[in-house]
Amino acid sequence: MNAVMKMLLEEQLKDQIEARLLTQAYALYTQGMKNLARAEEAEYPYIAELRMKLALKLLRTHNETLEALRKHRQQGEQRVVVQHVQVNDGGKAIVGNQIVAGGG
Repeated sequence: MNAVMKMLLEEQLKDQIEARLLTQAYALYTQGMKNLARAEEAEYPYIAELRMKLALKLLRTHNETLEALRKHRQQGEQRVVVQHVQVNDGGKAIVGNQIVAGGG
């Protein structure tokens, strides 16, 4: 619990949603890694396989949680893509809602 509190204090949290997502991500990662270690130590192959499958599910969910956090943090941001387009003499290009003749 102390590690979670330390992590939350170090992060620049905007709201409770970020705190929840980070706490969930931490717990999923911790449990995933513990199950990987237990899979290595398992006496029987079927137990090792079960632990490995559980670890993979936990770590996959961890990654999905981090993606949800990333999307939440980008909320409202817009991306602008700038492309260079060359229009030869007599050619036409659509810029916005207008057709522009090329050449000069």
